[in-house]
Amino acid sequence: MENAQSKRGTALTWALVLLNLAVLGWLALREADLIASLAQIRALDGLWCAAAVLSMLVYLALEAACYAYAARRCGMPLGYAAITRCSLAARFYTLITPAGSGGQPMFIAMCVREGGTVPLAGATLSLRYIGFQVGYMAAALVCCIISREALPAVVKAGLALGFAFNLGLPALLLLFARWPAMGRWLAWKVGAGLSRLRLTRDPQALRRTLVGVVNDFHAAMNRAGFSALWRIALTGVLQVAALALVVPLVNRAFGLSAPFFPMAVQGVVLTTAVSAVPTPGNTGAAEGAFYALFGGAFPGPMRFTALLVWRCITYYLPLILGVLAFAARRRPAASAQPATHKEA
Repeated sequence: MENAQSKRGTALTWALVLLNLAVLGWLALREADLIASLAQIRALDGLWCAAAVLSMLVYLALEAACYAYAARRCGMPLGYAAITRCSLAARFYTLITPAGSGGQPMFIAMCVREGGTVPLAGATLSLRYIGFQVGYMAAALVCCIISREALPAVVKAGLALGFAFNLGLPALLLLFARWPAMGRWLAWKVGAGLSRLRLTRDPQALRRTLVGVVNDFHAAMNRAGFSALWRIALTGVLQVAALALVVPLVNRAFGLSAPFFPMAVQGVVLTTAVSAVPTPGNTGAAEGAFYALFGGAFPGPMRFTALLVWRCITYYLPLILGVLAFAARRRPAASAQPATHKEA
């Protein structure tokens, strides 16, 4: 069963990576002089490129640190190395599933495989997710206000969807954590709905299980303390800053000198505007938003090459690290094999 699921997951991964490459290929074919555009790669400054890669690695390291802090506050007994593997694997599935929907279940599954429990992993995920979204949305709001005059209409529409998408689920989780009666009521209704659809043979047991998960989640969140949200939110702001620095650093790598701070601000705007697009890795929307916001900062043939370098750093680098983390996950202990020899 696990082998079949692994094969399906591998096939899905390759299909979605090929989708992203197809979008890049389509943009490449639209270039007037593709050869001249790709030739710009040779002019890249290695030091600035290394700085852009380092900025992305800082983003991923801060994400793992937030998960580790949330796990400690929730009482989940996993070390930093295990949490880092869970974080990178979740990032991998976030990038290859529509609207990042696979990241959260994968984090919980990886935590259970590493030795955690479902309620504690769910509380850890929720604590980090709520705190990060608070910091991320606060930083995004400030950046949108700063750059509101220079934003195209399509980007403003994407921002409205992005804010609604990024604030809806954290608000719901926060309500469940603060008022567990609401979560128990919803769990009861979900159990009743599944029973009416005849999707469960024992609706009472399912309802008890769902209510127990809600109670365990509430207890773990209370153990963590809601004050932890603000520390995670502050780290979330630093994460957003590290991600936003990638675009201006790529600009410097091409030997250009566009205003550094405005490009970083618009980098946050780009991430927010495409976050609600339901394609894996925001494929299509990310490339279009990059052209809309930064097309003027990379003249002529540099535009496509800059997009390619930016996408490699922010999409393919975490993808590769996530694959390595998933491959290094803890394997379940093999059952003892009976002895094959006989005593003399």
